[in-house]
Amino acid sequence: PRKGLDVLLSAWPEVAARVPGARLTIAGGGSLEPLVHAAMSAPHGERIVLVPSPDDNAARALMAEADIFAAPAPFGESFGIVLIEAMAGGAVPVAAANDGYASVLAGGGEELLVPPGDASALAARLVALAGDAPTLSRLRDWGATRSSALDIVATGPSYLALYEDALASS
Repeated sequence: PRKGLDVLLSAWPEVAARVPGARLTIAGGGSLEPLVHAAMSAPHGERIVLVPSPDDNAARALMAEADIFAAPAPFGESFGIVLIEAMAGGAVPVAAANDGYASVLAGGGEELLVPPGDASALAARLVALAGDAPTLSRLRDWGATRSSALDIVATGPSYLALYEDALASS
């Protein structure tokens, strides 16, 4: 529920109807798994794949295979590490405009944000991106640059300096 699976599944029929080649892969299990199975039995459900508990390598492979990574978490996220992982893997994230996700997509990825809980807006953004290869390519390139800038290799030295300063002043 915290990650917005219900929002994604509500958006799926519109995406599937408007993007004939679209496939939806849902990674992870949990209490909402019956919703996934119900969606798999509904129209366009044959294009939904559930990967209940991917290990780290499988999760990275799924992201690398994806064109778009949907993250419609309707509540606040403290940070969007999952968006950074998706971008590093080559997927373009479409995410709910909560504070944590918005901070990751700041500086060029704002167009990837949709109102939290709004399945129609999510569907519209997914459909628009799926049909616009140049924009998808531009955002994929931006995401690669952004994820590198947020990598621990880039950010670690500044955090280390902060801790060293704090220790020196105490």
